[in-house]
Amino acid sequence: MLRDKLGPQGPRRLVIPDPLPEPVLPIEGVKLEVVEFGEGESKHMAAVYIPMLKALLSAELVYNQAHLYLQEKHLESWLARLDELETYADNRVTTIHPGHGNAAGLELIGQTRAYLHDFADALRSGNRNKVEEAMLRKYPNYHVKQFLTAFSIPAYFPSA
Repeated sequence: MLRDKLGPQGPRRLVIPDPLPEPVLPIEGVKLEVVEFGEGESKHMAAVYIPMLKALLSAELVYNQAHLYLQEKHLESWLARLDELETYADNRVTTIHPGHGNAAGLELIGQTRAYLHDFADALRSGNRNKVEEAMLRKYPNYHVKQFLTAFSIPAYFPSA
């Protein structure tokens, strides 16, 4: 089903990970911290902190120059997770490796937050076409347009 919507970029198979016995990923003698967040893009979010690099692998908690995937309609809780991430990252993280897009600094948190607010504002129009127009006008160079057009907007405006 996802391949039908995403084309060749879609996943070929579903991978279900095994739970970790503790919130640590040992890799080549280095212990990476697994940081759990609540509901964001999906029901459960986790990131990986690399202390020696002051870097965070944020998964889909933060994006960079990509349309957000809002099919699960967790807009408000995603905003709350960004607040938690900002607190967590303070004086600890200098680089974020987002789930979509290139690595950058903590400004990615604000950019993701702004997109969520803009999407919420666009939804107030009550019209799927106006939402799409507003988001594409505001974010014309963002990639993964399918997240907006094939997932996010249809979630809020299901076909009759």
